Amino acid sequence: MPVWCRRLLVGIVAFVLFVGGIHWYQRDQISVIYARWRAEGLPTNREELAKYYRPPVGGTDNSALWLPAVEKASNLILSVLESRRQNDNSALGDAPPFMMLSHMPPVPGQPWDRREDVESFLKQLAPEIQALYHAAQAGGQARYPVGYSGDIQTVSGLLWLESQTARYHRDTPRRLQSIQATLALSNTREGIAEKFAWGTDGLDEVIDFLNEEPTNDQMLMEFQKLICHVDYLDVTRTCMAYELVDRVDYVQERSRLPFATANELDMLRRLESRPVHIKSWAEMLSELTSFSKRMKALNTSRWLNSIRFDERRSGTAFDSLVEFQDLATTMASNHVSQVCMNALLAAERHRLRHGSYPATISAIDVDLIEKGQDGSTSLVDPILGKPLNYRLTDSSLCVYCIHENWPYDFDGYFQPVDIRYSVKRK
Repeated sequence: MPVWCRRLLVGIVAFVLFVGGIHWYQRDQISVIYARWRAEGLPTNREELAKYYRPPVGGTDNSALWLPAVEKASNLILSVLESRRQNDNSALGDAPPFMMLSHMPPVPGQPWDRREDVESFLKQLAPEIQALYHAAQAGGQARYPVGYSGDIQTVSGLLWLESQTARYHRDTPRRLQSIQATLALSNTREGIAEKFAWGTDGLDEVIDFLNEEPTNDQMLMEFQKLICHVDYLDVTRTCMAYELVDRVDYVQERSRLPFATANELDMLRRLESRPVHIKSWAEMLSELTSFSKRMKALNTSRWLNSIRFDERRSGTAFDSLVEFQDLATTMASNHVSQVCMNALLAAERHRLRHGSYPATISAIDVDLIEKGQDGSTSLVDPILGKPLNYRLTDSSLCVYCIHENWPYDFDGYFQPVDIRYSVKRK
């Protein structure tokens, strides 16, 4: 064999061994990370993700009630709307949640041009609404399959329409039942295996109810229990755990073949640097701001990403990691709303007990404050750690929080956020 041929062969063997060694090292590091995640009880693949569900401490898994109730209601809503659209495009709204102005029940006593359409629609859905009420009475949590977010939004719209119709007819028990069901349904979203940042459904309806209907201590206490049910900080951590598998799959699907293993390891290492075991919102938001900035800095090399990934499909493959911050800021906002509503309802209960509102937030009887998930009855801003703002005037009671520097994106953009809830003074 010629010398040049032997040298070429040696070079090829050395190159193969070098590449193979790198690949072996990368696979070994990937296995180490996956083993660590499994030891922590986290999912590492689609099969494990399908089984991954961590209900809150003391929570009851009532999936057997919630899943069929939500699915049947959602399917029938879409079926009925489609049937009506085929006969009359103006009969109902184009799609749930039926929030179009022409179909919103007006103030009681005012003409309602779509009354027959809406009421016949609700009559068709009556068995499904009762099934939702049955599930709401049981409460608890539900483990929803991937893709159920849309169904829940559809059903939430149905309960909203039921509540507004009851308001129009001044049917207080019916209205109360639909609002409580909306709150209970919102609470079950802790079990959705998708990253999402749901709003605090039902809070505005609670405020309207307090302004328009007679209340009692038991009713207000039930509102508090439903509203304070969710631990939003824990939900944020759980949603980020759900995302581990999705983010790895995302990279694998978009990687060019020679770089697939390296890209997977890169994503895993970035996910390893995400905030975990965070004990406070201030720490969580600070860590996620830093995390997002690091991810943004790592994503600036577009030409390198175009080599590693099929950019026509993926854009910048790691950009989705900065969405963790959007998730956390929304969840933090929900927690602030939760605490403000707890204080407002506690003040209303204080009025019922003593005949007058407390002059300050610290004057509220402690036993009237619903405990948070940490067992605390402290009425403080969960992000700033300062007492909530409390304003009592001749006409209203208002509980609120103002954040001068609320983090909105990984570029360090901040803006003031004002979260407040107020009711008419009785």
